[in-house]
Amino acid sequence: NPTVNPVANFEMRATDNSPSAIALECRLNNAPQYSACTTQQTLTMTTDGVKDFSVRAADLAGNVSPVITHTWLLDTTGPAINFT
Repeated sequence: NPTVNPVANFEMRATDNSPSAIALECRLNNAPQYSACTTQQTLTMTTDGVKDFSVRAADLAGNVSPVITHTWLLDTTGPAINFT
């Protein structure tokens, strides 16, 4: 899903079958570590290319959800044309 828009908005929600708190952790472009994040994220990309935004959830008991990832292509460069 290519886009020319460098701003990506995400809204996430995690549920759990226990009343414990859930923490979200996010990672952009396979960063070495996940970081705490909120249910709404706005990301501004500065370079063209394939982008990956991954999210996982953890509860107080230490259970971690499977990772979900959204991948998209930022393409802000128009085609080039030459006379031959």
